[in-house]
Amino acid sequence: AEAPAANGKSNGHAEAAPANGNSNGHAEAAAANGESNGHGEAAAANGESNGHEVAAAAPEAVEWNFAGAKGGVLAATGANMSIRAIRYKISASVQENGPRPVLPLAHGDPSVFPAFRTAVEAEDAVAAALRTGQFNCYPAGVGLPAARSAVAEHLSQGVPYRLSADDIFLTAGGTQAIEVIIPVLAQTAGANILLPRPGYPNYEARAAFNKLEVRHFDLIPEKGWEIDLDSLESMADKNTTAMVIINPNNPCGSVYSYDHLAKVAEVARKLGILVIADEVYGKLVLGSAPFIPMGMFGHITPVLSIGSLSKSWIVPGWRLGWVAVYDPTKILEETKISASITNYLNVSTDPATFIQVSPRYLLLLVLFCSGPYVVGSPRACQMTALKLVYIDFTEFESRSQT
Repeated sequence: AEAPAANGKSNGHAEAAPANGNSNGHAEAAAANGESNGHGEAAAANGESNGHEVAAAAPEAVEWNFAGAKGGVLAATGANMSIRAIRYKISASVQENGPRPVLPLAHGDPSVFPAFRTAVEAEDAVAAALRTGQFNCYPAGVGLPAARSAVAEHLSQGVPYRLSADDIFLTAGGTQAIEVIIPVLAQTAGANILLPRPGYPNYEARAAFNKLEVRHFDLIPEKGWEIDLDSLESMADKNTTAMVIINPNNPCGSVYSYDHLAKVAEVARKLGILVIADEVYGKLVLGSAPFIPMGMFGHITPVLSIGSLSKSWIVPGWRLGWVAVYDPTKILEETKISASITNYLNVSTDPATFIQVSPRYLLLLVLFCSGPYVVGSPRACQMTALKLVYIDFTEFESRSQT
């Protein structure tokens, strides 16, 4: 109903526009002195309401104790506008049905094109593993033992010692591998890390996010983008914890020789730092120069190698990567770096929750709470969110001492 009266009252789903309208339903009171106890909106100068409504009165000012980055380190390094974010912004402005066809060249993800598809054998293997039902449980933060062993076996090829499952930390792609390593290194007050220039921006962004100082060493274009070892040494000091090499190189496309990597290892040892080797393109070497894993020199200086399935198997959406520890002398074990990576993964792992199984959980919880395992009043066993049971053990104090 609508009450247009001078003193109209409404107790239904109404709109009251009187000079002194009262409403106790789902109403809107635009009166000078409107009252509402339903789901209404009071725009009155002196409106009163005890229901769910939106009041036009100015809220009391609150000084909040939280805030995101306002310029700060993230803006200063460009971490708040990544290369990917820029690419998405540009792509969104492209007219798909414009006068000329557009060929995107801004991102290394060939999987978006039908011509590039991973091996059917890989898809079948993953599908078969899923159908077994053996891998639906929560895994350890560092990954399933069988998967870690498989990666260790694969990476042991071509290096002078064998890796074990304990040397492998599985991650959600190579990106999370970076996100795991950088915070571990940032735990040391005043620490800094050496990054190549040019290089992959995600390292600098992650370092900025964790307030880890970044110093850049140069690459030499005339020598196939080799690392300028003199520049490397000049950038380091007693607070330098690690250096990053990208081999095969992104964005330069070069592949480092055995001799050059050996020299890098010797310099790292001299400086007392570990080497983070980004080797996600290791299986995509197209020229005559072979890919040499930095792990070959793990006996000289400890190496953390980052790898993933994204590039070599054309499946970035599968989000499977790893950190491999090449450290036969156990330096990273003694310095607690390996333990810190484990701890970080145990904290950061966020298993998925499938809401579709909630009816089954509910049935099982009802059966549990009404079964012989729980005695006492109905209050003794209370079901909470999804699959949790709260048991009030005070109900059983008179029945048992254990």
